[in-house]
Amino acid sequence: MTTECLQDANPRAMIELERVERRFAGNVHVLDRISLSVQSGEFVALTGPSGCGKTTLLRLVAGLDRPTAGRIVVGEARVAYCFQDARLLPWRTLQRNVELPLELDGVESGERASRARAALERVGLGDATDRLPNACSGGMVMRASVARALVVSPDLLLLDEPFGALDEVTREELDEMLLRLWETDRMTVLLVTHSIREAVFLSQRVVVLGGSPGRVIEDCGIDLRKDDPDLRTGAAFNEQIRRLQLALQDGASTSGGRSDRS
Repeated sequence: MTTECLQDANPRAMIELERVERRFAGNVHVLDRISLSVQSGEFVALTGPSGCGKTTLLRLVAGLDRPTAGRIVVGEARVAYCFQDARLLPWRTLQRNVELPLELDGVESGERASRARAALERVGLGDATDRLPNACSGGMVMRASVARALVVSPDLLLLDEPFGALDEVTREELDEMLLRLWETDRMTVLLVTHSIREAVFLSQRVVVLGGSPGRVIEDCGIDLRKDDPDLRTGAAFNEQIRRLQLALQDGASTSGGRSDRS
């Protein structure tokens, strides 16, 4: 097993996984020989049935966990991670929460305040900088979580179902915000989501995991005009969803009552 910085294997790749496996105590086999490449600047979504190892895979890429076998290569990059739960500190304002990564990096107070305000402006919270999290809606809290990730100007953004707990209207609004941010910054994005619609709307590729243990069962390029205002109602969009639904059904049929690791 190795985890290392990318050097000359693929100069355009940000992430390379080669036959990655992960087992937990009790010989719980979660991931089976996962091979995957994500190019620099690419937006890739990971989807699949519950328990197929999506979050485990994201944590491995982030370096929050280590594989049991295989090789993970990540390019030299500033990495930001958005969890399913925003994890804002309740005693700090939105601005002070967004400043936190810069504070931990030793950035001086004036610069981190300026960068935090700019990040909050980008996610539509420029008029809510002094609010505490408990005075904010769920959508606002998740916008602040995204701002906290963006404030470090990441080259690699890892997202673990960040909008999964939101209502459909708010979720679509935040998906549109995230797409605009990616189109502007062109950072590499790896998104875990249970929503096929979200995966197709946002990404350039959708990788479907399935089975027990989890493995790649589909790697589907998404060739759609993201600037089309009618994208979500178009025939091409719905055809991509149909294809991925079939792949997900195949994955679910082989999942066989696994543990709840996602």
